[in-house]
Amino acid sequence: MHVDRWEQGSDFAYPEMSPAASGAPRATWVPAGASFWHSGRHALRALIRALVPKRVLFPSFYCQDVLDAADEPGIQVLAYADGPEDERLDMDALELRAGDLLVVTNNYGTRRASPVNAPDALRDGVTLVEDHTHDPLSDWARSSAADYAFASLRKWLPLPDGGMLWSPARRPGVEAPAFDPRAHAVSAASTLDRLTGMLLKQHYLAGEPVRKDDYRARAIAGESAIGRGDPAPMSPMSRALLDLLPAEAWREARAKNHQTFAASLGEPPHVRLITATRNGVAPYSAVLCFDNRESREAVRSALVKQNIYPAVLWPIDGARAPGIPEAHVDLARRVLCLHCDHRYGASDMERVARAVRTAVESI
Repeated sequence: MHVDRWEQGSDFAYPEMSPAASGAPRATWVPAGASFWHSGRHALRALIRALVPKRVLFPSFYCQDVLDAADEPGIQVLAYADGPEDERLDMDALELRAGDLLVVTNNYGTRRASPVNAPDALRDGVTLVEDHTHDPLSDWARSSAADYAFASLRKWLPLPDGGMLWSPARRPGVEAPAFDPRAHAVSAASTLDRLTGMLLKQHYLAGEPVRKDDYRARAIAGESAIGRGDPAPMSPMSRALLDLLPAEAWREARAKNHQTFAASLGEPPHVRLITATRNGVAPYSAVLCFDNRESREAVRSALVKQNIYPAVLWPIDGARAPGIPEAHVDLARRVLCLHCDHRYGASDMERVARAVRTAVESI
């Protein structure tokens, strides 16, 4: 990264590939029998269309766009209480029925085990589906016994598109169709937009004469269209790139960066870090929880002025399913997610922590 173009956060640039990347494929962590889709939403939508559940239950603290995957005739979509600091689900409170599909998630990649005590604790006829987007390589993901699992790989790795679906319990799989540029024109167009944005950003960060507005426009256009329409496969380019990316090493970088940030941040007033640094855990991001929404917005504004671009995961004010506790709506208004992935090193995370402390202390 050119010294004059330093920034932290926001969308991935196209990955810098080391000479070692041209060697043997590295994606040995990919689960057996996995199928690859345009996005995590497409993977889930394909599964729901194959299983045709009567109801789909999503966590209350969750990306609302994912609920669109269950927008199918005759399917009721509900939310159940589950937040980022909860360890276990109250199975009795769920009142599950035969024909239900229960989605559980590893919010921010901090859970070490399923919030369901055991898959056999579910009622007969209930399908358990796990969302491992925030850490497909967690101990939980690798030891899962769920009926199905999926992950939006493009959120976790620098890929222009990509989702993965697999069955830890070895249930019948759902195969992705072969890529066809005509049949999958909508997904191909959004992938091209995202790829263009990633490549332009790579050149921008290197100090070349690329305007930030240009790569942002392509990234926004691609993101706004991704996940729409009928389930489509992962693009051939992203599938090939997946085999070259050092996912396990990059996961370790996340864990180290989060630990560095936590140590550098300390315990400033008005905010707490809700993603814990624990053995075996590689948080997706460093998640801050503020006393109120106004404090969060003040800190976010101060960080953006220093080219630090945090995310809000997720806004749930416009909830798309009944059953979301008001406490989770309020929590979503107060959280701020700081990127800690492989793009950064210790000095970057220390710089971000200093900026957060300074901004918080000025509230």
